[in-house]
Amino acid sequence: MGEVQRVLVLETGGFDGVVVRTGAGRRFIDAPEVRRISGGAVTLGITAADVESPGAGGRRTYGL
Repeated sequence: MGEVQRVLVLETGGFDGVVVRTGAGRRFIDAPEVRRISGGAVTLGITAADVESPGAGGRRTYGL
């Protein structure tokens, strides 16, 4: 789907989300949509279509 460019952490130390570079552009994936980060892979709770079309279906995925 894409390559993680940044992992975002809040000032309080909590996980905020990731910025991913996709064929459709850079996308912010909010923390609740990230299911797992392990071994260089990120598992999301949303589809590739949700990532490529920000805001579709009320998802918390935003184009940057």
